[in-house]
Amino acid sequence: MAGLDRSHLTPAQCAVLDAWPAFEAAAAVKWATIDKVVRTLCNAQSLAELNDGEAVELAALLRRGTARLQTLASVRSSTAEAVTRGRE
Repeated sequence: MAGLDRSHLTPAQCAVLDAWPAFEAAAAVKWATIDKVVRTLCNAQSLAELNDGEAVELAALLRRGTARLQTLASVRSSTAEAVTRGRE
C-alpha cells in the first residue's frame, strides 16, 4: 500500500486506502493486500480501476468490517476475562 501514488486516485479511491490500515489491523490480515482485496471483491486489477461508486462501497465495507471485528475482539476479551475471574 505504501507504494501507491495517491495523485492518480480519486477521493473515493483514497478513502479505500484510508480505511485499509484499520481493517488490516482489526482482521490481523497478513496474507492480503489492498490490491488482492480489490481483485477478489471487485473483480478489478487495481484500486485505480474502480469507479467512484465501487470505491465508496469498498471503503464502507472495510469500515463496517473493521467495526464488527473490533466489537468481536472486545466481546472475546470480556468473555476471556470473565472466565479467568471465574477460575480465581
